[in-house]
Amino acid sequence: MHNSLTVSGTHFSVSRLLPILVLLMQVIPFPAQHLAAAAEPAGLKRFAVDFLTLKTGTQLRGALLGSDEHGVVSMAVQREWLTDRRPRLLAEHMRQEQAEAMQNATILSDRIQAWIADTQEPQLKIAFLETELDRVRQTLRTLAKPAGVNTQFAVLHIPRREIRTTFQQSPGNRQIAVVAWSEQLDNVEQRDVSDLLAELSKNGIADPAAEPVDLTDRVPPQSETEHQWAARQAIIDYHFGRKLNFQGTGGALFRTGEGAKPLNLTQLLPQLLQTQIGSLNAIGEILGEPGFGPQKPGPGGRATDTALATAIATAEKEMMDCFRVTRVELHIARRQAQVRQQFLVHMPDATWKTVWQTTVTEDASQPRPGLEQQIQNDPQIGQVLKLVGGLGGARGNPVETAVRFGGATMEAQKTADRQFFEFRDRFVRRLDSAPLQLSK
Repeated sequence: MHNSLTVSGTHFSVSRLLPILVLLMQVIPFPAQHLAAAAEPAGLKRFAVDFLTLKTGTQLRGALLGSDEHGVVSMAVQREWLTDRRPRLLAEHMRQEQAEAMQNATILSDRIQAWIADTQEPQLKIAFLETELDRVRQTLRTLAKPAGVNTQFAVLHIPRREIRTTFQQSPGNRQIAVVAWSEQLDNVEQRDVSDLLAELSKNGIADPAAEPVDLTDRVPPQSETEHQWAARQAIIDYHFGRKLNFQGTGGALFRTGEGAKPLNLTQLLPQLLQTQIGSLNAIGEILGEPGFGPQKPGPGGRATDTALATAIATAEKEMMDCFRVTRVELHIARRQAQVRQQFLVHMPDATWKTVWQTTVTEDASQPRPGLEQQIQNDPQIGQVLKLVGGLGGARGNPVETAVRFGGATMEAQKTADRQFFEFRDRFVRRLDSAPLQLSK
């Protein structure tokens, strides 16, 4: 996990660019934005599980897994709960479940064999694929026995036209349900969050949010589309092989990490300033940099993401099927630093799709002594801080503000990195984990 925005193998760090950006943004008003809270169905949020109600009136409780391109919604439900509460529905599901599980495991086995045949390096990836192939073959042998599928969860696939309503819990509540299922607590579906928390605490789990849980081996093998499989392959390739990364702010993205050339800070500032702030003609004159102006709008009046298009072109030129992007946005009026990350994959139809993304916002008014000391000790950042302190027209203490925003950004970066690694690790552990839910 990184302690700054610097990626190993390069001299570039987005946090080094923040001080001068912060100073210049202080003289431009940014209106505060307020988001209205979404209405929630009364009473449901006291539970930990998700809800799905069919048009027939039948209610299911479990974990919603998303929907496919055909509008079929998937939901994991404990077999024990189905046996007690919805036995007829479980009986109907089990008629097809074993055949589908066998088919899905066979497809996965064939895909892994083809992947191994097409892979020569690195050796760690080949070893991983061979281990996974052995495990999937063992799954097939188990599924062929009379007992068939006997996992903790059944995964129901329900056409959207048959669904009246769905309700998905908050991430915190869902994590409590997952941990409770992992611990195999009784009657998780019918109990309040507070009740589950009390029993988990008795079992020595005081903070369910800090518990890493993987229930992959408790569901039968699931099907994956070609797009989902391509995304899974890209994650594995990114983990074991070459990594293509980009960092920046606004419309400016710069390659970092493996294969990237060291970047000169003074060469980056004009473009970063131009894309971060709408109109910088006056500031450009101060810095002696020509050509400042806002990003040109595209169709519908929105700015075109030319930076991302350039990153895609770089990936295609180097025959890379995936890359990660980190962007920083500073909100001076709200005193917030925001880091947004995306992981993009080249799909079988030649399009690029974002298969994972996150946005992390940190309070830039909060002191972070450790991170701020790292910023001030960096020689290159020290030069920029001197420049910031020497420019007039800024309100307050621009150096302190710059360092605070740098610390907030580094904190947001660490959180975003951790979330990406957690996402990656879910699919690196085994190749039949829950299918990726790709946005339409």
